[in-house]
Amino acid sequence: NDAFDSEIEVFGGKKHTFENEVGLDVGLIANTFHGNRFSDDFNYVELQTAVSYEGFVASVNFTDDFMGSDLHQFTTKLSYTEAVSKGFINVSVSLINNEENIYLGEDSYAAWEVGYLHPVSKDLDLSLSYVGTDLDDDLDMDNIAQDGIVAGLNWKF
Repeated sequence: NDAFDSEIEVFGGKKHTFENEVGLDVGLIANTFHGNRFSDDFNYVELQTAVSYEGFVASVNFTDDFMGSDLHQFTTKLSYTEAVSKGFINVSVSLINNEENIYLGEDSYAAWEVGYLHPVSKDLDLSLSYVGTDLDDDLDMDNIAQDGIVAGLNWKF
């Protein structure tokens, strides 16, 4: 994206695991953008809720200020994580919906991710993922909606 050099997500929340191993997670995600003097105009906060059981997670995110626009967005996501070697493989599929048709005239699109997370220490993880979307299926969107590789550094405190 020409408008941003980087995006940083800061999140926090609370997770509770019940006796039957079902987890309930509620949190906030602050999405911040950096790279030019207008980048912070696009910052927004999402509410996230998730239910988990035996590696599966179903979640719903909501914001009423997507990309600083006062638009509502819902994201539903289903993912599965499996321990392998010293890390974790994760596969996920998301449906992103916005009633105002802001995705180049579309009201929703799908996204997917396949990734590996490697714990470096008790507080630090490295991740590498392949991410994609179907946004460019019907339109010439190569400059906006490209599949790609995302590297991550996760610090827990």
